Amino acid sequence: MDESDGSFERVKDGIIELSRVIPVAREELARMAEAAVQAGVKGEENILTFTETAARLAAVMPEFAGEGINSFTKLANVLGVTADQYDNLASALLKMDKESKGTAKDISDMSVRWGEAG
Repeated sequence: MDESDGSFERVKDGIIELSRVIPVAREELARMAEAAVQAGVKGEENILTFTETAARLAAVMPEFAGEGINSFTKLANVLGVTADQYDNLASALLKMDKESKGTAKDISDMSVRWGEAG
């Protein structure tokens, strides 16, 4: 993302728009976008898609915000999840969270460890 080509401003505008429709603070949305960039997500649309999915996940599971989003980012990266698959990954985590004794963050952390082990 480069300020000179306007992509930074477009992501910023997208974050402002997301804050109007998802009950997550702009600052938290910016941290989610930053986590996506640090994990190697490329392109403003992909960054905003990731941010929207992470924000919806945090909105329904407030305990997942912060470190949980970092776990989600790592899991998506380890699994090679593409932007069009973020919603599926979030849905799977929510389903496992509701149907198991582990939390979505625990499940995400464990999956990252398994993925990194090969």
